Amino acid sequence: MEKVIAKIDDMHCEHCQHIVEDALEATNGVQYANVTLEKDEVVIEFDEHKLQIAEISDAVANAGYDVRLYTVVEK
Repeated sequence: MEKVIAKIDDMHCEHCQHIVEDALEATNGVQYANVTLEKDEVVIEFDEHKLQIAEISDAVANAGYDVRLYTVVEK
């Protein structure tokens, strides 16, 4: 499993939080997604053998938001 922190633009409320989390959790290979609104970020744990970072960005974009930056969390 790989873990990344993604900075997301334009999340303003709990509704935005749920949209992003739901979109990511519906993506095959994502095990966990947790948004922190105060930091404009989401922690994502995913199976790197099933999913690429670009597909995570696509899922967020399809939900109406943009990923600004990824940070890999060291194991």
